[in-house]
Amino acid sequence: MSTSDIKYSHDPREIIRGLQQMLISDAKRIGFLFGAGTSMAVISRDSKESLIPGIEMMTTQIIESITDVKQKCAIDEISNELKVEGVKCQIENILSQVEQKARVIGNGELCGLKKGGFEDLKTAIENKIIEIVSVHKGTDFDIVDLIHSEFALWIHQASRKIPIEIYTTNYDYLIEIGLECYNVPYFDGFIGSYKPFFDPSVTEDTSLLPKWTKLWKLHGSLGWEYDDDCG
Repeated sequence: MSTSDIKYSHDPREIIRGLQQMLISDAKRIGFLFGAGTSMAVISRDSKESLIPGIEMMTTQIIESITDVKQKCAIDEISNELKVEGVKCQIENILSQVEQKARVIGNGELCGLKKGGFEDLKTAIENKIIEIVSVHKGTDFDIVDLIHSEFALWIHQASRKIPIEIYTTNYDYLIEIGLECYNVPYFDGFIGSYKPFFDPSVTEDTSLLPKWTKLWKLHGSLGWEYDDDCG
């Protein structure tokens, strides 16, 4: 019998039933991955459009917000370098290049920018990213209507022996807002209230907080910042 004679069938109902059984079980280790789509799903009540744009739109908005001629020239040069290397011209890749050039440029100059100029450009890009994704500061959505809050409500109502783990590439506050909306305790690797610090040893032994939802923000978070005083 040749492979062309083998009949394959796909029954989505079986997949759904399998997922339901997995979610119902209180002893299964379950992890969820939240990508950009979960943040883009937050819709403005007025415009009916996404409050947080996708990476392509965000890149365009940030580049257009740069008004300094020398900084614009530097971004154009970096964009060309990325294209030559076959790397997508996205804001995270652009920011990485800006940071790299700020570290290695020394007393040199590129497109009229010296080390301080690249550091200023880095700050301008980071501040614009924060501005774009900080939708939690606005009033254009209801917290209880967030899909993140609906997800948090399911976690809150579920009785589990092993806590849920959430992995996200997004650095906005929407997951935290949803979890706190329903008083779901969560742990993201940081300890403390006054000046929280990151403890990698605790992230390796998650049994220390067996009842807490684990939140892992793979690309960082709006709420994290480097403290020079702590080294």
